[in-house]
Amino acid sequence: MRSSATEFDGSGFEGEALQSGGFRTCAPTYLARGYVPVPLLNGKGQTPKGATGYAGVDVDERLVTTWGRDYPEAGLCIRLDGMIGIDVDHYGGKNGGDHLRVLESRIGVLPASIRISSRFGEQYDGESGIRLYRIPQDYLHFEFKRVWKSGPCPGVDLVRRAHRNANAHPTVHKRGTQYGYMDESSGVITYGVLPPAETLPEAPRPWIEHLLKNDKVTGRAKDLRSRVRRSVDPSELEWVSADEVPCARMKALLDDAVSALRRPITGGRHDYALASILRLARAGEGGHVGVGAALKALEGAFSLATCADGSRDDWERETEWQRMVDGAFALVADDPTPRLAKRCCREERWDLGWHDVELRINDIAIMVDDVDLSIGEVF
Repeated sequence: MRSSATEFDGSGFEGEALQSGGFRTCAPTYLARGYVPVPLLNGKGQTPKGATGYAGVDVDERLVTTWGRDYPEAGLCIRLDGMIGIDVDHYGGKNGGDHLRVLESRIGVLPASIRISSRFGEQYDGESGIRLYRIPQDYLHFEFKRVWKSGPCPGVDLVRRAHRNANAHPTVHKRGTQYGYMDESSGVITYGVLPPAETLPEAPRPWIEHLLKNDKVTGRAKDLRSRVRRSVDPSELEWVSADEVPCARMKALLDDAVSALRRPITGGRHDYALASILRLARAGEGGHVGVGAALKALEGAFSLATCADGSRDDWERETEWQRMVDGAFALVADDPTPRLAKRCCREERWDLGWHDVELRINDIAIMVDDVDLSIGEVF
């Protein structure tokens, strides 16, 4: 079991050594602009254990501060939560830019976005770099699934949450060149923090369909239980309780999941429900309270949605739900959050004195009312 945030993970390795520095000063700004900043360690693109991948920890201000303190010389990369990166290599005999233009002629031109690279300068090839796009809302449930191609064409790789990260300013490549970004609309190159994530364009749906493996889109994707090596009894997990009122983070995740289940979803409700359960389970295992109550509310929303579309009978629905919960719990338990990274958004107010404790109790009472109201809306 991981016991410290100082363990390393090779999932962020890009194959090229990086000079260190920059995470502590720039990561808070990246986080405020909607990105997930992660430290680059050891000068080789390694990341803290549990920071990346399908079950990567939630990154908030507190964790960014902890990482900045623990890794003062770390470089910076961003984990692509809710977005993808089209990484074009057009140098050293690679001609990804040419292949990309051929593909655009078939399925549509990609919208202008921002392009990250360490190759800007007099010798820039005009093509290389990672172009960032937001994943459309009705495809977000695929983010946690092994349904993506490694790349759309030769010389072009797909960067996503569970596959690589995007090195970003102020990280310096081993060549001595700093990462910056180009605004493809104007051609202006900036060596600074990326613009707000919400300003990035969505990836066109034909491109998303092309990047997903066809058999995974048309059929039911193999769910995350395929990665689980052992079963877990929820009663054995100390972080699972049906009695605790969800904290602000848990409630936000629940609200997003319930809202999404009420809308038509490309690919089926199973995939999105599974991804939402995993998010809630990861948040609970990572220290946020109320996962039991949140899952109960989400189960109600899932039941309503699948009753309305007539896709399952009661037995099928209950069995499917239990399989998804068991699989998510086992997956998260098998890949625990480092002990020093566990926290809850409620903890910050306990040591402020009696007056603030009383206010906190009132806040909890209000939160209970809010949860009761949201559950009432679900049912």
